[in-house]
Amino acid sequence: MTTTTEHPYVGRDDSILGGEPIIRGTRTPVRAIVEVWWMGVAPEDITTHLGHLTLAQIFDALSYFADHQDEISLFVDLNRSSAGAKSAPAMQQIQIADELFKDAQRQAAKAGFANVNDYIAELMRNNLKQGERNEDHLFTPERLAHLDRVASDLRNGGKSFTLSEVKEHFEQKRNSWLQNDAS
Repeated sequence: MTTTTEHPYVGRDDSILGGEPIIRGTRTPVRAIVEVWWMGVAPEDITTHLGHLTLAQIFDALSYFADHQDEISLFVDLNRSSAGAKSAPAMQQIQIADELFKDAQRQAAKAGFANVNDYIAELMRNNLKQGERNEDHLFTPERLAHLDRVASDLRNGGKSFTLSEVKEHFEQKRNSWLQNDAS
């Protein structure tokens, strides 16, 4: 569920990063912009690092941070403790994720779907009917948010899983989806 804030470019979506404040229409968290700014990069130059954002979005994210310093600082600390300091490759991953999400939005609109989730669900149904083994499209924003929560739990001392356990789990899920789709 998407919620608005008092800032025009900042919102929250429960299916993206567990509801952490993000730039609307992207998957870019406000904390990523703040971290770049903390590295000494001027707001006008942050668009060089996060080229998919506008200068207005950058300034609004920093304004949001000014109004919610404790909250964003907590997200920064949690992110750093679980993944280490933000690196250039991580920022590139955020940008790629945003570009992929925007592309999915365009494709969904072009295909006449009301939202990306409905479009992805239809792709999943069609793919499962065809019996293809490429499950990349199965990772909806809700499932990715769930995986983010599981990963966070694991980093905070939860059970760790072997690669074979993960593969077995996803194979069981796939078979379950195939059975449900067939009925």
